[in-house]
Amino acid sequence: MKIENILAIIGVIIGLPSFLLLFCSGQQVIALLVLIIISFLFYYYLQENLTPSFHLISHYKKVEIFDKSGSKAKVTLRRRIRPNHRGLQEYIFRYIRSDGRIENFQSNFGPPHKIARDAGNYVVTIRFPKELKKKKPLEVTLSYDILEGYSQNIETTSLFIDYPAKELWMEVIFPDERPCLEAEAYRITGSDEKEIKKPEISPDHTEIKWNLKKNFGFFARGYMYKIEWEW
Repeated sequence: MKIENILAIIGVIIGLPSFLLLFCSGQQVIALLVLIIISFLFYYYLQENLTPSFHLISHYKKVEIFDKSGSKAKVTLRRRIRPNHRGLQEYIFRYIRSDGRIENFQSNFGPPHKIARDAGNYVVTIRFPKELKKKKPLEVTLSYDILEGYSQNIETTSLFIDYPAKELWMEVIFPDERPCLEAEAYRITGSDEKEIKKPEISPDHTEIKWNLKKNFGFFARGYMYKIEWEW
């Protein structure tokens, strides 16, 4: 918090009792001040203990398929993140999986700090050069190759919401010799799968684009969004 903001708050606190005494008795002023202090402490507790480490301004996934057999593809995950706490120095990409082989992880902050496996998923940790500033957005990108991952006529890609997100994007690019025929999008929670806004298919059928945006609030954690296409 800036020093001028701190001084302004101190000034309000000093002047508040005198102002309240114009309308309330001494005991009522004390009760109101206690209530204000308790409310502030409760708000601070919620911010520090229940607010997630990050909010996502945008949550983006791009899949590029390079050949008609689907034997080689590249995935790019790009997050515009907003740290909610001081001292954060890592961001973790979770729920990375494929039917094919995944290799060659790269990020815009250099090689990943750590790559682990958890129940069939890759978990990739990106370490920043220094601690992130609270509330200051930045972009973190992770890319990787998938080999022999898109060999079926009907394939999918998905986006899992691990932090509250304001805007979701998915994009799939196909080789000219094997364009997309049709595509659908779904929202998944638990065993429930619901069809939602259809992806846009380019006139030449070599690109799918899909996005959702919240004007108020955030997309909640725990949901998965999936594109399914036939090609």
